[in-house]
Amino acid sequence: MKLAMIGFGQAGGKVVDKFLEYDKRTGSEIVRAAAAVNTAKADLMGLEHIAEDQRVLIGQSRVKGHGVGADNELGAEIAEEDIDEVQGAIDSIPVHEVDAFLVVAGLGGGTGSGGAPVLAKHLKRIYTE
Repeated sequence: MKLAMIGFGQAGGKVVDKFLEYDKRTGSEIVRAAAAVNTAKADLMGLEHIAEDQRVLIGQSRVKGHGVGADNELGAEIAEEDIDEVQGAIDSIPVHEVDAFLVVAGLGGGTGSGGAPVLAKHLKRIYTE
């Protein structure tokens, strides 16, 4: 199975980053594309394997790069408001080369637990298969 992985929030971004590292180290080539979405600029900067142009900072107008402070309702609102920015990263994914999108998020914070369901619903609307 070939995946397009999208890490949402700090935990999601770290998991996808580690998965990419594993994929490269083992040569398994499961991950065809990867992106990270977050409201905290520092969390995006700490990633090592996700390409910089695939790191999407959302919520600038509301939280100015400082995260949502474990407020998942705010995370969901920001994801809804900035879904076009996230879609911009998704548009560069070669969807004809992937079997599925895998949205990865932790459930303890706010960006991932609030925003990942918004993204999943968006992807379901866009891609019918």
